[in-house]
Amino acid sequence: MEPISIGIVLFSVLLLLIIFGVPIAFALIATSLGGTYFLLGVDGLAIAAITIWDAITPFVLICVPLYLLLGTIFSGSGLAERLYDGVFKWSVRLPGSLAVATTVSCGIFSAISGSSVATAAIFSKVSVPSMMKKGYKTSLAAGSVAVGGTLGILIPPSIPLILYGVIVEESIGKLFIAGVIPGIMLVIFFSLYEVYAASRSSVAQVEERFTTKEKIKALGGMLPFMTVLLIIIGSIYGGVATPTEAAAISVIVSLIFAMVVYRTLDMKNLYLAVKDAVATSAMILFIIVGAMLFGYLLTATYIPQTITEYVSALDISRWWILVIINFLLIFLGMFLEVVSIILITAPIVVPIIVALGWNPIWFGIIMTINMEMALITPPVGLNLYVIRDALPQVPFGTILRGTVPFIFILALELLLVAIFPDIALWLPETMSH
Repeated sequence: MEPISIGIVLFSVLLLLIIFGVPIAFALIATSLGGTYFLLGVDGLAIAAITIWDAITPFVLICVPLYLLLGTIFSGSGLAERLYDGVFKWSVRLPGSLAVATTVSCGIFSAISGSSVATAAIFSKVSVPSMMKKGYKTSLAAGSVAVGGTLGILIPPSIPLILYGVIVEESIGKLFIAGVIPGIMLVIFFSLYEVYAASRSSVAQVEERFTTKEKIKALGGMLPFMTVLLIIIGSIYGGVATPTEAAAISVIVSLIFAMVVYRTLDMKNLYLAVKDAVATSAMILFIIVGAMLFGYLLTATYIPQTITEYVSALDISRWWILVIINFLLIFLGMFLEVVSIILITAPIVVPIIVALGWNPIWFGIIMTINMEMALITPPVGLNLYVIRDALPQVPFGTILRGTVPFIFILALELLLVAIFPDIALWLPETMSH
């Protein structure tokens, strides 16, 4: 069989297994091992065993459970309310300050927690009811939470960027730093839209006033999050620590804040936090094993090489190829979750990007912005369903309507980063090595 035909068969089998409800990790493993035995025989399976070992032993993967533990510590500590209160008091003079505070708080919390879903669940209950009481449109309130939660996969630390870096063998530190400016830009763009939307309604006026003393006191709620972000971004950018070392230090600092300073995390909740981090790490590790096996099979049957040669030979602009790849990612994002998309598509797509003369770190940011859109686009936009479960009184159509303007903003960000690569690449190029 031709490589392209083999690829179509493999992806068809994989899709069929997923449709029948097989977890993505086991669907990948079954398809890969079955295809390896059928196409390459017992010798192929022997190499597959080595591939599994290579998939789970890279030192850099240690940072995955560490960052997940960091997230579960903050999620279980109840510090989200303090963060939200602090951001709100400092943004209160803006029209729509509650919406702005929601987006900024979601961005900070989801970046540290590493979980867009957890962020959407927590802030649906923390901020949406208060926004509705203040007269905000329900769609704007829900949309602000849904899109705010997506920021965590772009602003470091980011689990998807770690996995992307492992798959394409690029510096995770540079990928983290590459996400800083695009992430800040998105926070600004989202906030500007919320100010605009609020200024056209009855919530345009300043809702409350706080004294300077109250604002300074509110900084205490923001301190743990800003400290951890500074440790992660500052130490990696300055070349003081690797992403793994930064993760370990951040976990210790988060425990000090949660258990000693604020005393909002007891031993029982710490046990639950560790348990959640272990379970999620195991799930991600199985997906990594499946994706690496799938990538090995594809490479052994010359599928990525054939596709790269074919695409490179096309007599069309490389920009049209980039557009097609982006539409493919957005389409996949409607049906698969973020980690699976990155691990399945990166081994095929990134060689094409490199062959066309683009930087794989820049494309990592492009792919991540696509994944942000995937989190808020149906039918499998996870953040939409999390908010629906947290707020059963809000119709799903209202939640979806609230995310539409933000999807257009994400598309604008995608266009800007594509046209001006230095938005993502300038900071990594100035890093200490």
